[in-house]
Amino acid sequence: MDTVFLHKLLALLFSPIALILLLLLIGLLRHSASCIVAGFIVLWVAATPLVGSSFWRFLERDFQHVTLDKVVRADAIVVLSGTLSFSSSRGRLIQEWGDPDRFFGGIDLVKANKAPYLVFRGGKLPWSSYPPEGVIFRARAINSGVHPTSIIVTGDLANTAQEAKANC
Repeated sequence: MDTVFLHKLLALLFSPIALILLLLLIGLLRHSASCIVAGFIVLWVAATPLVGSSFWRFLERDFQHVTLDKVVRADAIVVLSGTLSFSSSRGRLIQEWGDPDRFFGGIDLVKANKAPYLVFRGGKLPWSSYPPEGVIFRARAINSGVHPTSIIVTGDLANTAQEAKANC
């Protein structure tokens, strides 16, 4: 089995929605109202902004934003993928930003001379029919004033583990 599919499947199996669905399924199969109610309670609690915000604060507690002047110079700025999603409307491809901070942070760092190169992932998920993010980001970076020779787009990479091992 391809590791990309395995990583995606494992993340799904150990997610809150998997616990909710498991509780609901057990409740339906065993005719257990308490399991069904527990599933809906977990769904409701997990979906509240208070829980979601608290969870993100917990996850990001060790990672604080720093100003550009405090960033040390590096060999390259790597912008990880997973920022764009795509949909279509009336036959037109629509790009939607999920986490624009990655892209714009990379642009800001290169423009501040914190590295000579800006690296984008060029590949895409095996089941995706949309253009690779790296190709789109390269064009947007050039439009934002980054010199084309400063931009590297990697080959066909499907996840962060492959990105980390890539030899640009």
